[in-house]
Order: sequence, then structure tokens, then C-alpha cells
Amino acid sequence: PPAWRDAVQAVIDAPGFYRQLPVMAGAQAALAALAARGYRLTVCTSPGATLAERRAWLAEHFGPALAQGMLACADKTQVDGDWLIDDNPAPSGACAPRWRHIVFDQPYNRHVPGLRLNWQNWAQHWPESG
Repeated sequence: PPAWRDAVQAVIDAPGFYRQLPVMAGAQAALAALAARGYRLTVCTSPGATLAERRAWLAEHFGPALAQGMLACADKTQVDGDWLIDDNPAPSGACAPRWRHIVFDQPYNRHVPGLRLNWQNWAQHWPESG
């Protein structure tokens, strides 16, 4: 609820919050399989005070190359790519996206139709072509 926004943001912005987050089951295997298929993977995240901590978490769990290539951007429509896997069911911004959106399935976005996946089922639902 809007009344909780500041309190939730304070927890998220607290030092150590991102470093203690667990890796989602299946995420490491899924990203490794996508890389093995020849996809160049880039993690896009929102800018903010915890950016260094998020990059360190990514390096620890997914390797330094993915962490070094991480992009911090407020507008993902400005990022070039074939696919955007994002839990935001309706990313928007200043540009017409060049990527195809895949909704990363979460309880709060299940009301939105469209191509969706999670790290457990991604291979069954991964599009064969753009």
C-alpha cells in the first residue's frame, strides 16, 4: 500500500539488504543455458544508492563478467536487445522498445496477459524466434 512505501524503501536501501538475498531456484542454470545458446546476457537494474551492493551480489552468484556488464538505467526502453525479461508487466519509457517483453512471473503481475516465464519453466516457454 502507498502508506508503506517509505518504510519498505528504507528496508531495501539498508546496507546489506541485497547481499543477503538468496538466488532464485533455477536462475543460475537458466542463465547458463541461455549463454550456452549464444545469447549475450545483460542485467538491467534501476539506479540507486545500492548499485555497488547489487553488482557485488551479481558477481558472487553469477560471475564477474555479468556483474561488470550490468547496466543501471531508469528507462529500459533505451536499452537495445532482443528480449527483456522483467517483472514489470508494462515497462515504458521515452523510446519504442527494440526488444520483445517477457513477463517474469510474480504474484503481483499475474493479472497481465502475455508471454511469461520463471526460472523453473523458462525452457518450455522460451520463444524460438523473435
